[in-house]
Amino acid sequence: MKDTFINKFGRSSVFLFIMFLAFIIACSNSEQERNSSQIMPYNVSCQLTIDTLKELFLQKPLAVMKSNCYQVTDTLLVSDDDELITWPGKAFFTNTGQLAFLVESNWADTIHIHRITVYDRDLKTKDICHTGISFSKLRPFVLPTITNYPDGYLFVQSKKDSSILYELDISHVSKESPLFYGVNSITQIPDSLKVRTIILQ
Repeated sequence: MKDTFINKFGRSSVFLFIMFLAFIIACSNSEQERNSSQIMPYNVSCQLTIDTLKELFLQKPLAVMKSNCYQVTDTLLVSDDDELITWPGKAFFTNTGQLAFLVESNWADTIHIHRITVYDRDLKTKDICHTGISFSKLRPFVLPTITNYPDGYLFVQSKKDSSILYELDISHVSKESPLFYGVNSITQIPDSLKVRTIILQ
């Protein structure tokens, strides 16, 4: 008869082996908890720019956050295609109650931040681009071609940083206008359009 594990090594050895495994698992869990505690909570600086927003939030855990300059509120994002699909985010309001920016995870990964939407015109890029700026001033800093987006939305991409998108405000544009359904080149965009939001992803 072939020796079993217990016959070959003895019951005491098996017990020690099990205790060793339990110790390894406990150490692993403790390390994970220690790493998690190092990122929760953390303070959000008052001196923010578009670049510091990216460094601070993108791909980071959607952790407990606090700030002396912003009121932080938990929020829930809902899919445009299916209202049953949701994911968490956090909204940052100025002390005057204005929405400054929104950080969010996504439906596939509800733990990490995958997108930031900037509303506050005081948050600027290195090129001093911000929400509210006219397209005539933004034009030199974006790519000449435009990627297709859903009807009713118009985005242009930064030349220097592919993770930055500028959403142009076309809420006043007629549904009969080519701008509503999408254009292929920035030459088709009027100088008078303004940036509604800045998307980082």
